[in-house]
Amino acid sequence: MYWTKAHDTLLCREVLALEPYKHKKGSNEAGKIWTDIAQSLKNCQQLKFKQNLSKRAVRERFSLLQTRYKEKEREETRASGISPEQDELDVLLEEITEREKAAEENREDVNRKKENDKVTAEEMRKQAMERMSQTKKRKNQEDNGGDMKDRRKRRSGNDAVDFLKEKSEREMALQKKNEQQDKANQFQVMVNQQQTLLQAMQQQQAQQQQQGQNLQMIM
Repeated sequence: MYWTKAHDTLLCREVLALEPYKHKKGSNEAGKIWTDIAQSLKNCQQLKFKQNLSKRAVRERFSLLQTRYKEKEREETRASGISPEQDELDVLLEEITEREKAAEENREDVNRKKENDKVTAEEMRKQAMERMSQTKKRKNQEDNGGDMKDRRKRRSGNDAVDFLKEKSEREMALQKKNEQQDKANQFQVMVNQQQTLLQAMQQQQAQQQQQGQNLQMIM
């Protein structure tokens, strides 16, 4: 179809009213709004639009209008330094451009905030994981320390039992040795006593024999 300024003005009115620029370009939300704009133009009673007008056609037409407007603004500003008088289409395009810029900045702020929140959440998650890891490590160390203490206690108890056992065995061995020595001493004393008694008996017999011999000599 042939687009006149009147067609372009109606298009920009719909764009300003429905604000597809508030959504990211190429998104489903933006696409739905462009579809609604195309349908609204096809239903327009003031001007005739093609009944097969698509959302792509109105989107591309608006993009072309906006590009031309920005180029014209730059050229006129460079030429005179003063913006010329604007008609309705220029006013609509200027308003849409400003709102679109504000919407883009708002999206960037939202995305930046989401990214910062994501980074903060990730950092908090890492810190939480580190704290959990440190707590688990400390608990394991405490548990291992407790096990070591228990093992030391058990080893200390076992050492005490072994020491007492060895001491008892040494004492029993010493007592047995002393008993054996006492028996040997007693046996030796008994032998000595028997030898002394035997010697005494032999001496007595010798004396008796001597006395008998002396009596015979006297008689």
